[in-house]
Amino acid sequence: MNVPSRFYLLLALAPLAAGQTPPKFRTDVLALHPIGYWHLGGNLNDISGNGNNGSVNQGGNVPFLVGPALGTPGAGCCGAANFTNGSFVLVPGNAFNLGTTHPLTVLAWIRTVQVQGDIVGLVVKYDPGASIGWGLVMDNGGFSKINGAGRPTFVLQNGDATLAVETNAAVNDGYFHLVAATYDGSGLASGVQLYIDGMRMSTTTILDTLGGASVVNTAPLTIGDSVDDKLRFEGSIGHAVVFGSALTSDQIAQLAADSTLGRAVLPQFAFGGGWYSALYFKNGGSASPVSFQVNFVDDHGNPLTVPSVGGSSTTVTLARGGSAVIEAPNTGDLAEGYVWMDLPAGVAGYGVFRQTVPGIHDQEAVVPMIWAYGSNNSLIFDDTSALTAFAMVNPSSVEAAITITAYDVDGTQLGTYSTSLGPLNKTEGVLSGLPGLAAVAGHRGNVVFTTSTGSVAVLGLRFNGAAFSSIPATVGYQFRRFPGEN
Repeated sequence: MNVPSRFYLLLALAPLAAGQTPPKFRTDVLALHPIGYWHLGGNLNDISGNGNNGSVNQGGNVPFLVGPALGTPGAGCCGAANFTNGSFVLVPGNAFNLGTTHPLTVLAWIRTVQVQGDIVGLVVKYDPGASIGWGLVMDNGGFSKINGAGRPTFVLQNGDATLAVETNAAVNDGYFHLVAATYDGSGLASGVQLYIDGMRMSTTTILDTLGGASVVNTAPLTIGDSVDDKLRFEGSIGHAVVFGSALTSDQIAQLAADSTLGRAVLPQFAFGGGWYSALYFKNGGSASPVSFQVNFVDDHGNPLTVPSVGGSSTTVTLARGGSAVIEAPNTGDLAEGYVWMDLPAGVAGYGVFRQTVPGIHDQEAVVPMIWAYGSNNSLIFDDTSALTAFAMVNPSSVEAAITITAYDVDGTQLGTYSTSLGPLNKTEGVLSGLPGLAAVAGHRGNVVFTTSTGSVAVLGLRFNGAAFSSIPATVGYQFRRFPGEN
């Protein structure tokens, strides 16, 4: 079976730029009048203006993140502190001693490093001796009984009188996420809302027996643990904020929308010469209309003029709940390249490409957007009745040393191949045609692309005669960046 050579011309992957630093996040947080706001980007001071400065627990060490170079994994991820080996932040005083009837919002940007402990503390005001207080925590199995669940949870407790509500989604994937909890002061689970990256999540009520029991206590507020070191968090926390009010869904969504934009790429875009391409977008999460620019680039990095949009770029504006499509019809000679765009929070999308071949039905595939800054991508392949091809790009500013390892369905290694890929470069090929990977032919399994330097972003393609489809890589499709400041 031969893969059409011209098809590979369609696999140009975009050089991805680093995210931008959001100018609005801090401003919008402060406009909502927090009672405590710890940026954690170089010190433990409270920047709300209320003077609730923090300190590190005795014997602890909370190093601050140093921003990676632009164009490398994690660029823009500054303004956070690393929590390891039982280190946490203590904030003394009574400013956060809010009663059961007092509304409350707690939020923070978090990134997990490892999953451990039944319950880990993110932002907590809890006296463990009296079992009284409140906290935004992560349930790793203590409530859900699911080991490593990684679910944001909000708890208010007075002994056996407890209110505990958790999300049904996890955030322990190694990426930064904005987690938030709001509480309306009712003493009921129905008064708690939980959010991940600005989206209100479906929840599970673990306990709802608090009633009017008091949660007032004399313990300090802690970030990254409880005061007795029993809720130890391992990872990074930045921009921890406490409000003495229950923020609305629109306010939470706006703060998420202030996060740094990450670059998404549609690695395949062609029109004319038998090809049609389209881009689909929806605004499923932003509280207000959003606009972003879509850019078309040819295989050599030059602007690609798309006649249907009247140039090499166009601006998309989406109302809340709105959607849009950009089409490049099959007219004229073949033109090919890729597309990149900075997607605001709450916006999702995908691409479609279609080939017209005389005498048979049109062949069409849906193409996922690609997140660039990964060091580990994997594809599930099936070469028993089809042929697996791939395209990979190094979107970083340093050379990537890449190892490609294929495994059979039972985990037996079929072979491995190592190569290097220059900065912002791209290559493609047939998986079984690589040196050391001939055994992929006729097998099903998993292939892993790893790099110790630089980054790698991978797109898989499956061919069976004239029919083809895309194979999405299992990698974090995270298009937003943590709103740290360099």
